[in-house]
Amino acid sequence: MGKIGNFQYPNLRLNQAIGIIDIIVHNYKGEISLDGLSQELKMKKTGGGFISKVSSLKLYGLITGKSKLTVTDIGKTILLSPVPDEIEKAKSKAYSNIQLFKKIFQKSSGKIPEKDRFQIILRDLTETDLMEVKAKTGKILKLYEEAAKYLKGTNEQGISEKPMSALRTEIPSEEFIDARVGDVYVKFPRKEQSISIARKLIDMMEEQLEFKKKTPPKEEKTESVRKALKEEMG
Repeated sequence: MGKIGNFQYPNLRLNQAIGIIDIIVHNYKGEISLDGLSQELKMKKTGGGFISKVSSLKLYGLITGKSKLTVTDIGKTILLSPVPDEIEKAKSKAYSNIQLFKKIFQKSSGKIPEKDRFQIILRDLTETDLMEVKAKTGKILKLYEEAAKYLKGTNEQGISEKPMSALRTEIPSEEFIDARVGDVYVKFPRKEQSISIARKLIDMMEEQLEFKKKTPPKEEKTESVRKALKEEMG
């Protein structure tokens, strides 16, 4: 894990971090001791490289614990979910855990700035010496370029900002016939029987439309009632 100003950032790309928790989940049922992980990675437990890796995993929110490390729900979702959208959302949450990336994202209006402008943003946010900023800009920019793709679909709390209409979009399937008219959505099994059902539904819709045409508007109905009352009263 690296540090610039008061901000921390991972020394691993997310895919590299996922590779490590993949070992923990599939070989150790999601839990491993600190000693065990250092042996698995063939690194010294007290070495700076190993400590940095573990800290980066925690920063992404992929593991918790001290002497015993446990893969979080975010990590398990990324590795085990059969739903691609859930995996993408979990990755977005992992990147949203990096406060520096979120601040850069907000400062740059969600864009990936050129290196010179990125350096200015980094210096403004961290209030750090220019020499240190220059030395760390390259690495942080590469990490941010990957993070920005996932941060675009989230707000400050890491919640998806997709409109509800987008979330309700049905995925076409070869096994079904999909039809949408306005806000009416119909889905049938791809069978001959479905054709007759569809025809009946169309007939019912036509009947409803004809009924609406014959039914006078509310204002006209009110006026006709008034006239009828006047006639009865003389």
